[in-house]
Amino acid sequence: MPIEVDADGALDVLVADLRHVSRWEYLRQLTNESPVNGLMANPLQINLWRARADGTEEKMATTAGTVALTFEKINSGWTCPLRMEITNVADRSLYVSALYLSAAFESYLSLLPSDVFTLERGKSVSLSYDQQPVIPFQMNPVIPLYNWPERLEYFQFIASTDLFDPFEMQLDALPDPPTLDTTREMGSRGPGQIRPLPKPHGWRTQRVDLQWKNPIYNHVDPAAVEAMLNDPAMMDFALSLYFDNKTDSEVPAIEPKDFLRDLLANVPVGEKGFFGDLGLGLANRIARSRRNHRYEQAIHDSPTQFRIVSEGDSWFQHPLVSDTIDHLAASFPVYCVAAAGDTLRNITMAQGTPPIEEYAAAIAAQKPSVFVLSGGGNDILGEQFRRYIKSGVPAGAAPKTYLEDLITNDLDSLQTMYRGLFSHLP
Repeated sequence: MPIEVDADGALDVLVADLRHVSRWEYLRQLTNESPVNGLMANPLQINLWRARADGTEEKMATTAGTVALTFEKINSGWTCPLRMEITNVADRSLYVSALYLSAAFESYLSLLPSDVFTLERGKSVSLSYDQQPVIPFQMNPVIPLYNWPERLEYFQFIASTDLFDPFEMQLDALPDPPTLDTTREMGSRGPGQIRPLPKPHGWRTQRVDLQWKNPIYNHVDPAAVEAMLNDPAMMDFALSLYFDNKTDSEVPAIEPKDFLRDLLANVPVGEKGFFGDLGLGLANRIARSRRNHRYEQAIHDSPTQFRIVSEGDSWFQHPLVSDTIDHLAASFPVYCVAAAGDTLRNITMAQGTPPIEEYAAAIAAQKPSVFVLSGGGNDILGEQFRRYIKSGVPAGAAPKTYLEDLITNDLDSLQTMYRGLFSHLP
C-alpha cells in the first residue's frame, strides 16, 4: 500500500511497517543450528496434497522445501485448495506450532487444534482452516492486476521438546497494494517485538515454501490497466508494470510493453478507449493526471493558498523529465493544462459548447493568483522549420537572406495570438 509522504503521521506509519516486515522476516528465517540441539534435524514428516475440482487429490512433491503450485479456474475464481498433514517422527512427544507466513506479511497461527499442539510420537495431525481439513487458497486479485509471475508464501513449523508461548509470533497482514475493488485503509499492525525461543537446544523449525504461479501472467485485461491509469493511487504502479519510456526520439512518449501491445492488437479500434491515443498523447494524459492530483491534494489541505494555472508545451509539461512546472510546483500548487508538443495555435483554439479555450476554462474554475504560459516554439521549430530555409543562398550572405519571408509572417501571427490571448484574460 503506498504511503502519502506528506500526510500526517506518514513517518510513523512507514516506521511501523518496516518494523512489522522485519518481524515477519525474522519468523521466515527462524532456525536453530546449535550444535547442542537435542532434537533431530527434521522431527516432522510433512505431506501436502492438492485437492482437485473433481474430488481427487494429488500429492505434491517438494524440491529443496519448495512446492510449485498453479491456481485452477473454478467457476469465476482461481483456486488451489490444499491439505497438509504433519507426523511426529522424533523419539518423543513434541510441542508444535504451524505459522502461515503470507505475502501480505501476516503470521497466522490458528491452523492446528491449538496454537501449540502436543503431537505424540508417531502420531499425525492435519492442518485445518475454519474447521475444514482442506485450506481453500485463492489467487489474490493483486497477482493478475499487477501481473506478478508468481508469489511466495510459507508454512513455518516449530517443533519443541518444551512448551513455549507463540502469541508474539502472530502478525496481522499489512495492506496489499491498492486494487480496483478495495477501500484504501492502512490496516492494523502486529504486536510488539518478537522474543526468540528461550533455549538453544530442544527445538527445530521446518519450512515449506509455497510458490504460487500466476496462470494468466502477461494476459492482463486492458480495461483493468486503463482503470489503474485513471486512479492516482495506482497510476505509477501501472506505468512501471505495463509501459516503457520512449527515449530514442525527440518526442517524449510512453509505449505499452510488448505483451500489452499484442493484447491491444486484438481489441477493436472503437473499444480501445484510453489506448486509442498511444505515444505522446498517452504520456501527456498521464503526466497531467498525476500533476493535477497533487494540486487537488494541496488545495484540499489549504484551500486559500496561492495557486497557479499553467498552459503550454513541453517546457511546462514534459512527461519524462523534470520541467519548469515541476520545480515551481515544489513551492506552489499548480493546475496544469499544458501538453508536450502543443502549439500556440492549438492553445488559443476555443472548443466545446459554448466554445472556450481550455486555459480559460481552467482559470475560471481554479481562480488562480497567477497564470503562466509557454508556447510558440512548436509553431516555428521542428520539421516545419525547413519551410523557412531558402535554398541556393551563397556562402557569406547576410543571415536574413537564408530565411523565407514566410517566417516573418508566422512570427507576426504568433504575436497576434499572444495579444489576443492576454486581452481575453479575466
